[in-house]
Amino acid sequence: MEIKERLQQIREEKKLSKRAVSDGSGIPYNTYIKYEYGEREIGVQSLQKLADFYGVSTDYLLGRPNAEPPADPIDNLVKKMTVQEMEADLIHRWLGLSPKAREAFLQVLREIVHEDDKRKQAKESEKNDTDYITVSTTLGEIEDQMKAEEDVSFKEEA
Repeated sequence: MEIKERLQQIREEKKLSKRAVSDGSGIPYNTYIKYEYGEREIGVQSLQKLADFYGVSTDYLLGRPNAEPPADPIDNLVKKMTVQEMEADLIHRWLGLSPKAREAFLQVLREIVHEDDKRKQAKESEKNDTDYITVSTTLGEIEDQMKAEEDVSFKEEA
């Protein structure tokens, strides 16, 4: 298997986009595409960056016969823990995102949580206002009843 095929195979196995590999490995996007299409020879430095990014040996990327495929640390974790397949996919995809994309995603989550907190506070405030009105109304009714009883007792005394 040629290196271009190995690069495409490992990228697809990890469900990564070419952009994610480029961002994650630090190799310019156009350069990486040329490696994967076989339009450019891969240099030692880029080969090492890709091996580090994927957690494999350079021998594996080069397709040497004795090079074993890497054990995926996430798959090992999944086997040790009770993790659903969807959770494992989420972890793989999360790790495949560039740091910039991860931060953007986290920012969206923070905004959602903030908006949810504001809604909860508004509901709580509305509930407190309703409780105050109920207490106030109840006190008013008690006062009215006491006045009525006073009026009745005053009339009975007279």
